[in-house]
Amino acid sequence: MSIAGLAVLCLASQLSATTWTPPKPTVVVSQDAYLLVRIEPGSNRVQSPPYVAPFSVGNAQAIYFHYDEESGSYKQYQSVTLANGSAPADSILKDNGVLVTIDSWGPSTGPAVAIYSPIGELVAAHTLSDLYSEEVVEALRWNSAAGAVSWRKSELRLRFRHDSVLVFDRFGNVFDFDINDGSFDYRGDNPQVLGQ
Repeated sequence: MSIAGLAVLCLASQLSATTWTPPKPTVVVSQDAYLLVRIEPGSNRVQSPPYVAPFSVGNAQAIYFHYDEESGSYKQYQSVTLANGSAPADSILKDNGVLVTIDSWGPSTGPAVAIYSPIGELVAAHTLSDLYSEEVVEALRWNSAAGAVSWRKSELRLRFRHDSVLVFDRFGNVFDFDINDGSFDYRGDNPQVLGQ
């Protein structure tokens, strides 16, 4: 049996129905707590590649804040329109301001992974087709409830490692995305072997 055939059988056993509530604003905080980003949901539900700025007015917004030691409060310093129409399903913020968003909320479409520079410019946006073969993408879509494609192992948190972000997939492998140029490696190693 091929790897894709095995993936289809494994994924078929995990099919479940899902109802999606509208996305709500979320906040992601850098590890040093100096920066935070408030993500305001957008009204767009369909986004198609290529993901090139400027993005639609109805897309999700990322509002960046930095901690002001003098006042003891956070001050807004930039606002960026994201490639995600509704809202990212998950995100992580590096201490230097690099923002990585993963998937889109609910049955919305958008990039599977988007990386933004500290000034909010899109570094890279990857679709599932950039990450997997079409055979695997179709198997993932077929096994997805309510239109949301489940490709990540969501109980394993996103994490930065030097100049990359690690994203663990449901097959037990890891994507290692370079935050400077968006390139990535796909490793079949157990995440514990990578020192996590």
